[in-house]
Amino acid sequence: MIARDLAHDFPAVRSDARLMDVLAAIVRRSLPGVVILDSSGRPQATLSLPEALDLLLPWPFRESPTLAGVFPEEIGDRILTEAIQRPISDFLPTLPLVGHCCGRSTALEVVVAMARQRSPLATVFDARAGSNVICAHRLLARLLQSRSEGSMGQEVGCRS
Repeated sequence: MIARDLAHDFPAVRSDARLMDVLAAIVRRSLPGVVILDSSGRPQATLSLPEALDLLLPWPFRESPTLAGVFPEEIGDRILTEAIQRPISDFLPTLPLVGHCCGRSTALEVVVAMARQRSPLATVFDARAGSNVICAHRLLARLLQSRSEGSMGQEVGCRS
């Protein structure tokens, strides 16, 4: 398996989008995450759903989760509402960089790129196909599919 054959179009958001818009893209399409583009449209970072949930929390709640039980519901809702209004660019320094692969990268190289960045996504640039994304689900499903008898030819993929 090579990266070119695993890659597909995938939603991306610009770094000036609000966290709310990013969460909506992830939730509406049941995605493992999204690619964040810089101001010139190049892949810059990835944001997975667990990371997005973490971004909703101010640091005191990350350090002391029991603190959440001290606040009444209205204040808790306000904290979350304020967080989702922030632009994703506010969080970029904390997000994993995008793992990049070329179109002829092997599946092993793709897994290394994803694991190194701790991201379920890797971007692939191929001169023939342009820039696309591989999601971990699609990569692992194809790997498992190629190893199991009787399931050859079934199409698998990420929801995008």
